[in-house]
Amino acid sequence: MKRCTSFEGDFGPFIQYSHVRLCSVQRKNPNVVVPSAIEEVDLSILNEPKIHDILFHLALYPQTVRNAFNQSEPSGLVHWCFRLSHLVGSAWETIKVSGAPEEAAKARLFLFVQTRAVLASAMRLLSLTPIEHM
Repeated sequence: MKRCTSFEGDFGPFIQYSHVRLCSVQRKNPNVVVPSAIEEVDLSILNEPKIHDILFHLALYPQTVRNAFNQSEPSGLVHWCFRLSHLVGSAWETIKVSGAPEEAAKARLFLFVQTRAVLASAMRLLSLTPIEHM
């Protein structure tokens, strides 16, 4: 039974946990204004390899959804969610919002907020309800 409620590895609670952590970034940084559009973000700041990995994986989302639909097979979308969750988890240590210079904090928070929105969308497609607190 412990395996079913694990927050490590590729189990359902891990995806929820990743979503909750993405929600917490914004709550923990109330002083950082979240840009309302990408034009307000200096994208050159987002040049770390871990950010590139997240962005590349986010770019795979539309095709992943299309494949899941066309093949009537949601497992590809589940795998995509796990991979995104792992990428975000590995970025926590180096891609900090708190304590970063203002423009970097703003750009990073924008990335995390948008990542959260895409993960939530994928979760809803899988009939999971994204939660904000655990």
